[in-house]
Parts: sequence; structure tokens; C-alpha cells
Amino acid sequence: MRMRHARWILLPSLFFAALITLAQNAGNPFDTLVIRRYWNPVVGAGAVYEVTYPDGRKHTEEFDIFSETKEEGKTAYWLGFAEESSDLKGKVYVKTLVIPEDFEARKLIIQLPGKAAMEMPVQPSPQIPKEDPKSGPKLVGTESIAVPAGTFECEHWRYADNSEAWVSAKVAPVKVVKSASKTETRVLVKTISHAKDYITGPIKPFDPEAIQKLSQPQSK
Repeated sequence: MRMRHARWILLPSLFFAALITLAQNAGNPFDTLVIRRYWNPVVGAGAVYEVTYPDGRKHTEEFDIFSETKEEGKTAYWLGFAEESSDLKGKVYVKTLVIPEDFEARKLIIQLPGKAAMEMPVQPSPQIPKEDPKSGPKLVGTESIAVPAGTFECEHWRYADNSEAWVSAKVAPVKVVKSASKTETRVLVKTISHAKDYITGPIKPFDPEAIQKLSQPQSK
């Protein structure tokens, strides 16, 4: 998958920049083309990925659907995200309430390592631009792909920049089984069938200084 599609919340520096931007009511890091294209909301389902970079660095990411509810009279889902790496000094947990029709984050809660959960302010943001059909992915065919999580029959998509994605409807909440680009390789290492909300403690108001302090080492 191309960098602008897939790295919406992957690297620590981009992760914190996206959250700070969202807290300033200027953007929505959850409204991305990769989520829109491969979105597969199954309550209780989750997926764990290993992400590898050209320099050999690795980290794991987990995506989950905790529950389904009604928001503004529409079906909405609590989408969870967890990332663990040495750069983050532990594990960061995020969950957001998303209405699939517009993928606008109605609520956003984050828990930093060793900190209480915080609810970040969210307001409607401009939608991402529609994808140019000429730069969109092309279906290569159907292939059987073996990854640590198992073997899956996948649709194989290729982008104009030769980035590739293998996707299966059996994987949720995003159908990606494997993706490869110049900037990273993503592989499904585990599927989850009974995902549980990892943010269960008290939730405090947003504290931008806590995020900025944790993100400072990333820019050195």
C-alpha cells in the first residue's frame, strides 16, 4: 500500500502528529483510503500485524472492533488500535467511535504508557479527497498467501508505484493479510475472535503536554 494510504498511524512521529492535529480540530487520522477500501467491521474481531522497515526496525500493531452502537441514528463501531515498540516506551492504546458512512471520528480516547486514558476533543473535519482512478490499485488476481496467522485465499492488488496488498474478507476489521512497499512490509501474525476493550479505567480530559513530552524523543 502506498505510504500516504497505509502510514496513517504507523510510525511514532506520525502517530503523535496525527493525534495532536486531531486535538486541534484540524484533521481526522482515521479517515484514510486504506481503511475505506479494506474496512470489514466484525464485532469482536481483531488482527495483529508485524511491520518491518528497510533498516530492520520492527513493531507490532493491533486493530479491533469492540462493539456496535447507534450514534446520531446511524450504526457506529468502536475501533481499537494498539501499538507497541521500543520508541514508544511501552504500548499505546487508542479507540475511536466511527460511523462508516463518513468515517468521521465521533469520539477518540487514547491511553499512553503508564498514564490514565484521555478523551480528545473531536470536531468534523474535511473528508479526504477521492482517489484518482488512474492511481488506484489494479487487481492482479487471486493467490494463496501463507503468513504466521495462517494461509488465506487473497485478492492481490498492485498500485502504480508497485506497492502491493493481499486482502481477504476473512480478516477484520481491515482485510489486509499482507502488504509491501518501499517503506515497509506488513504481515498478519494473529487473528482475534473475541476482542476486548483495552481501555477500561477512568477517562480524563485531554492533556496535550503528556503527548508532546512522549513524542519529543521521536524527533531527535
